[in-house]
Amino acid sequence: MSAGSFGPSCDYTLNLQRLLPPARKISDFFIHFWKEKNTIKPEWKTAYVYKKPSNTEDCYWYMSALDADGKFATNISRTLLWKPEDVRDILSPQKNRTSNLFIMCGSPTDLLEVKNGSKSADSSEFLFVLIDLYNDVYYTNMSSLQEMKNVLVLTMPNSRKYTINSDLTDNNTMNDYMAAYHDSVLHIGQVMREIAAKNQTEIQQMDFVNVNYFRNTSFNGTAGDYKLDVHGDRDANLSVIYTTTGNEYKVLFTFDTEYNQTKLVDKAPSFIWGKRLPEYKPDTGPALQDVIVGVLAVTVVVVATIAFIFYRQNRKDRLLRKRWSHISPDLISLLEDSELNVISLKVIALEAPLSV
Repeated sequence: MSAGSFGPSCDYTLNLQRLLPPARKISDFFIHFWKEKNTIKPEWKTAYVYKKPSNTEDCYWYMSALDADGKFATNISRTLLWKPEDVRDILSPQKNRTSNLFIMCGSPTDLLEVKNGSKSADSSEFLFVLIDLYNDVYYTNMSSLQEMKNVLVLTMPNSRKYTINSDLTDNNTMNDYMAAYHDSVLHIGQVMREIAAKNQTEIQQMDFVNVNYFRNTSFNGTAGDYKLDVHGDRDANLSVIYTTTGNEYKVLFTFDTEYNQTKLVDKAPSFIWGKRLPEYKPDTGPALQDVIVGVLAVTVVVVATIAFIFYRQNRKDRLLRKRWSHISPDLISLLEDSELNVISLKVIALEAPLSV
């Protein structure tokens, strides 16, 4: 029974039960959540994955599952970023950005370090997904930060029967790792009691405790309900939390890792993105208003050109008519195209009489 062993190398190990969600569960979340499409979320296909230089054990393995050429990379087009400067370069205005979405693991403090006070980093054009499973601040302190407004936090459900205290010098130190080991000992005790309740003949025939006692099962502990799948890995209803326009944390989605299903919790969220989460593609094309103005401008030019051509043609006709305007209209008649007409003109010069 392990509160750790998150890495893919530990997947499907025969005698290993993991009491905290392993990396493959987090990778599956991103694959299915990216494909989810509902009234407030469009389908996403790309992402930037930022793996900071120093990580906690859980963050290291969670991010490794996303940056490796595995299941996530096969389903989602991702670009890897390794330094805070890389993130800030992407956030600066540029035409070759491949996504508006950023994935990272850590705490709000780590996110603030990456943003580094950049105004563009807080834009509603972007969306950060922060993996912070083992932090209860989103439930114990509802007040959020201004910099968290364009952030979705992936964390464990609010089922703890304790408050996290990471101060190792305090006698009341408590976290999810300690709770998992505590609860696993209680569960092992429960399994032993079940075995002891069997008849002696059956017990004597047992060479070892069957691993199935610890798989495809559920039990309750100080961290809430535990559900272990057929491989002995922890399933949970993960929470996806956003920051409201009033700077408060609120659950937007839940994600069931057992069935890979997303459930919309807040159907009318008040967040920085308006009515819907942003598209994954950067807006590289002109705005709709610019397109309309452009079309109208071209139409005006075309109409003006046609009008000018007709004006020139009509002006020429008017000038020709003006040259023959002294001839009475009664003396002008149309001629057939096939009729040959001969016109003889005789010029008579009139001379004035000389006076003597």
